[in-house]
Amino acid sequence: TDAKNALVISLNPTRPPDELVSLQAALKEAIQKHFQIESRELSADAMPSNSDRREVLFYESSEGGAGVLRQLVEDPAIIPILARRALEICHFDPDTLEDLRPDSCGKACYECLLDYFNQPDHQILDRYVAQGVLTELLRSECKPAGGMGSRNERMVELRKQCDSGLEKKWLDLIDKFILRPPSDAQYLIEKYSTRPD
Repeated sequence: TDAKNALVISLNPTRPPDELVSLQAALKEAIQKHFQIESRELSADAMPSNSDRREVLFYESSEGGAGVLRQLVEDPAIIPILARRALEICHFDPDTLEDLRPDSCGKACYECLLDYFNQPDHQILDRYVAQGVLTELLRSECKPAGGMGSRNERMVELRKQCDSGLEKKWLDLIDKFILRPPSDAQYLIEKYSTRPD
């Protein structure tokens, strides 16, 4: 998968796996509805495996992709917007968190989390479990790695802080392969009196 068309989401490993599964289903649906793409254009897989879920890999499965996942990374306002949409999909009022479908939807239904592609997870999908994480995301402040601004602006700032040609070559490779830029440059690790390039 082209790096610009993929996104990995991780949760704290102490959180239960059903939380990640439910979050995966809710966010996938929210991304599709917000960006008006079809379900076949966006895929989501547990990593490293379905039996050991620690992260979710979202990737655009159509040729070339629509570029929606890049927007998630570059626009800090989009994650709370998607969390709001996911709460609505899970039948919760995003402002009050009131359950809008207590009588017609138990843990999950085909109008919220269940779909043909996640049938193996139907037993563990739970909109109530997803509600907690989605509420945290709704209230979150997202910051891209490497600082604020567009990816290009962050790369320019990182290059300004380079002390050597080797660092600049390394950043060129990061840029060429569209990998995640470092969060800092010339960061001092005081405990070890070390400042890595």
